[in-house]
Amino acid sequence: MKQTNKRMMSMVFTLTIVALLYFSGPSTAITAALGAIADVYRGQLAAITGSVTLNDYEFIMNSGTVILTIDTASDGSFNCTLPKVTGSANVTCSNNQNISVLASSSNWDYGYGYGYDYGYAYSPYTYSYQYGYGYEYGSNWLNTVLSYNVLWRVPRTYDIGEFTATINVYADGTQVPVGSENVQTFTVNRPTVLINEVLANPSGTEPDEEFIELYNTENTTANITGWTLGDGTGTIVNYSLNGTISGQGFKVYFGAETGITLNNAGDTVYLYDTLGAIVDEFTWSSDPGQGISFVRSANGGDNWTTTDSPTPGTTNEEVAFAMSLEEVWNLVSIPVTLSNQTPQSTLSSIADKYTIVWGYNATDTGDPWKKYVPGAAIGNDLASITPEWGYWIRVNSTSATLNVSGEGPTTTDIALVDVWNLVGFPSLTAAANVSAALSTIDGNYTIVWAYNATDTGDPWKKNVPGAAIGNDLVALTPGYGLWIRANVTSETLTI
Repeated sequence: MKQTNKRMMSMVFTLTIVALLYFSGPSTAITAALGAIADVYRGQLAAITGSVTLNDYEFIMNSGTVILTIDTASDGSFNCTLPKVTGSANVTCSNNQNISVLASSSNWDYGYGYGYDYGYAYSPYTYSYQYGYGYEYGSNWLNTVLSYNVLWRVPRTYDIGEFTATINVYADGTQVPVGSENVQTFTVNRPTVLINEVLANPSGTEPDEEFIELYNTENTTANITGWTLGDGTGTIVNYSLNGTISGQGFKVYFGAETGITLNNAGDTVYLYDTLGAIVDEFTWSSDPGQGISFVRSANGGDNWTTTDSPTPGTTNEEVAFAMSLEEVWNLVSIPVTLSNQTPQSTLSSIADKYTIVWGYNATDTGDPWKKYVPGAAIGNDLASITPEWGYWIRVNSTSATLNVSGEGPTTTDIALVDVWNLVGFPSLTAAANVSAALSTIDGNYTIVWAYNATDTGDPWKKNVPGAAIGNDLVALTPGYGLWIRANVTSETLTI
């Protein structure tokens, strides 16, 4: 009986020690942190460093999940599940994004164990009993750290702006509290150096007189040593760049120097940085004609157009537009994008020759009409004049010519709603057929009205889709505004 009691007491003692070893381990305190993230441009690699420090190896290995979340300026957010083992890995994230990860660790192991043994032998002459226990405990499970080095290439299609990166630890779908340093912000910018002008079909010798012009959009000098120019069709040639471009400066590379042959009928020009990332590219699909170059309509601007007066190494000319106005109400639109879109600046060429401007925002159902009165201290709620919309201008002079200069139009999307919409015609080329010009909303509008103030006897012109007679609005002219009656809740007109 005494031996049995000893045996039981020893077993209880041993199990108590094991329990103490197991349950006296660390708590599940977790700290997640990110290092500062340098600003990047679209197409460049964003370098993100992070770490997770915790006191419970089993939690993170069995049920914990480490998530890196990146929230973009306007292209949504995506989540990446980071690996819990050391080494390198390529990780597919949500929203079709991918990252490369290098994970390392410190104190990322622990162990404990115990041994228990007893026995006895009995014979009529001999009785023996032996008993023992032991344990081993490794203390490296305290302050275990997983460190991450993450690279993510910012898509060139993403909008610029402030991005945020967050690292968190989750358990069974519930976020575990983390430290306050787990969020970092960084800014994604446009590249400072852009392709600014391309001449693929020169009047002179090809390819020697073909050229690619670069432009530095910043005020400070840009170092392009180690960058590369290349094309994407036919015989592919990549030309290594050296040197710098001064602030707001240009650098021109002719075919005689680069060996790049540009295809007149269609090609793509690429600009790569030192890491091989695409900084900028320009693609064309048809021959613009001999001696005609493709240019950004303002240096470093978003819109491209063509010019029959190439300007290698000098400022690209803005697109100019002029329109004569009558001493009555005029329904107009501005087909170019101005650097300053305030009504006062936009209409500076007719200053003192108009009394009021009205715009109509159909999406503002409570107060669609917006006005601008020159010199008014209060009451003006028309803040800008843009190519998408039409405007009524009351002119009080017999000689008023509206002159504007800005970026030429490319493709413009105009949101329509199920009411009357006052829109612009953002094109520098007349459209001979109304239905063709409005083909993107075919079947989703009932009538279009324009107002030609020069036709004093019959200024209103209309077009009803499918009408056999009665349509006197047969073409769309740059500079005129349009009233469109949409018959769907939401529609987009693309011009």
